[in-house]
Amino acid sequence: MKLKGINPIEKNIEKIVLGVVFVVLLGALAMQFLVQPNKVPVSGSRSIPPQDIYVELATEAQGLKGKIEDENPSLPNVPTTDLQERFIAGRSDRPSAGIRLSSELAIARDVMANVEIDASGPDALDGPVMAPRVPAPTNVLAHAQWGTINPYSLDEDPALAAHVPGVQPYDLASVSVEGVFSGTELSTLLSSNDDGMRAIPGTWRRSVELVGTAMERQRLLEDGSWGESEASVPVPGAFDPFADVDVASVDLSTMLRVASDAGRNREAVVQPRSTGLIAGPVWEAPSLAKQIEAQMSDSGSLPRLRLDLARAEQGLNELEGRQAAQSGQPRPNRPSAGANQSGRRAVGSGASPTGASSSTTGSRTSGMDRRISEAKDEISQLKTKIDQAERDLDDRRSQSVASVEAPLFEQESLRVWSHDIGVQPGATYRYRIRAVINNPLYKKGSQLDESDEQQQSLAREALVHGAWSDWSSPVRVGDRTSYFVTNASQDSRLSRSGAQATVEVFHMYYGHYRSDRVLLEPGDAVRVSVGVPAGFVLFDTATLDEDGMRKYISSQSDPGGVTPEGVAWAPTEIDVSVPAFLLDVSELPLTRAGALGDREKIRQVVIRTPDGRLEVRRPSKDLQDPTYASARSSAIAGQVMDLRLPDEERTARRGPRPRGPQDIDDFGKGGGRLKKGP
Repeated sequence: MKLKGINPIEKNIEKIVLGVVFVVLLGALAMQFLVQPNKVPVSGSRSIPPQDIYVELATEAQGLKGKIEDENPSLPNVPTTDLQERFIAGRSDRPSAGIRLSSELAIARDVMANVEIDASGPDALDGPVMAPRVPAPTNVLAHAQWGTINPYSLDEDPALAAHVPGVQPYDLASVSVEGVFSGTELSTLLSSNDDGMRAIPGTWRRSVELVGTAMERQRLLEDGSWGESEASVPVPGAFDPFADVDVASVDLSTMLRVASDAGRNREAVVQPRSTGLIAGPVWEAPSLAKQIEAQMSDSGSLPRLRLDLARAEQGLNELEGRQAAQSGQPRPNRPSAGANQSGRRAVGSGASPTGASSSTTGSRTSGMDRRISEAKDEISQLKTKIDQAERDLDDRRSQSVASVEAPLFEQESLRVWSHDIGVQPGATYRYRIRAVINNPLYKKGSQLDESDEQQQSLAREALVHGAWSDWSSPVRVGDRTSYFVTNASQDSRLSRSGAQATVEVFHMYYGHYRSDRVLLEPGDAVRVSVGVPAGFVLFDTATLDEDGMRKYISSQSDPGGVTPEGVAWAPTEIDVSVPAFLLDVSELPLTRAGALGDREKIRQVVIRTPDGRLEVRRPSKDLQDPTYASARSSAIAGQVMDLRLPDEERTARRGPRPRGPQDIDDFGKGGGRLKKGP
């Protein structure tokens, strides 16, 4: 059926669109073949077809290559500029008033005020230069000490094994030597001139740094003379600015870097740490250690106060145990007092007598409360005194250890020290030290007189060793085991022959001397059993790592703690045998003033020593021997000393672990356990 109402355009629209598209395509084809094709413009006014563009690029590349390889290229003309005329012209064009800020950005300072300027410069030396001179350290002190080193340090530094026993505890004897070095005197010597010689130029002196110290020792021989000088044995693993550097062939830039490293780490260079100790006296600089040692006999010294505190706490524990037994209540737990190996307190139970009346029990309870209150007051006062003594000690430490951060040339009294772990127990030594700096003339031979061999020799050595200090006073290293005759008698009723001598034996174990006394008759050997405070342990380094050791030591004061695998209890009794025998006791036809003002006879003891010699000992001399006093002080401190972390050089752990109350020797009153000789 024919549609109605549709015009012809609507009716044929698709045919019209198709025809327009056909005409456009036909026009495009006609342009490709009937008119000029597409071209690409190149240099100048030329244009080339697209298919020829790569040929044109190859031609341009060949032209550039020819210019590059041209040995006589044409150079552009460079205009000449008069900089002075241009500067004057620029200033004349500036406005007369100029431009000013409303406020200053900063305060002007003369940054070169403290900088030394050598006007002539190192290249203008007109004469020979002074050889570098280094002053000798002064006030040299030497102090010997025993201590127990970290057992894991032997894995890091196997060289330590040659200086300690084959089994734990690894007790090590060492000597620390301290001196005072003047950086201001060094500056004066380096900047001085003499005998027509020039001072070292300031630009050279500014690189000087203290790169180390050297130390020598001499051993006292049996004939009273001193042996040959020999180098000391430093602590392995100490900071060394010359690590991986060959001093004999080091270049100048490396040497300057070494000096800079030494300056940044001056404390590690001139005040090296001692070996990491886990027991024994806390290491102190020799000057402070001697002060502390001189006060050991004082009733207010820290070791004495700590010993008094341990006794007071054990006494309070006994009183509370008795009170608990009387009332039927469990006694309080005080973890601060010494514990035995099972974690229980090493004190008696103090059971009350049976059959007591209620009135008697009440009276006893009232008296017990009073005594407990008095004991608590005493403990509180002792803790206050200990805190004050520790603060005083810290103050002395801070005063004695001055800052090393100031520039070297501004240090008037720089304290330096070194350690020697190669000493023999029982030997006596003396020491001297000297400073070592980097040579400010090193590799400066081209700027010195090349015809002067003496001047040239000054530039060849990388280091300058200073003058030796004076020898220190003799220092004796304590024996591992020693004995002293403290009393003797010819008419003792306890001896079959009447002759008898009291010998006190000291044995080094876990950083302190452990002591005991024995009564000897002629023919007896010196044999004792010394006590060791409960709580010391031995570490199996193959089972427990160092982190485990640190965790155990940090938690040792916790009551009821679990002992980890790899930790074994150290013995609390050690048998000590000295191959020496008492031969005889005799009286001299002399008398001396007694303690009460009367005259008393002088007795002497003949002992056969381990090497077969006959040795005569007098109790009066042995009691006054400084070695005896030192060993006695160590034994006092050792009754309350606890384990500590190896890096706690300046903080000894509190929480003493003394032996049981029946085993604490009353050194202050001349008491102590006394056994009959074997």
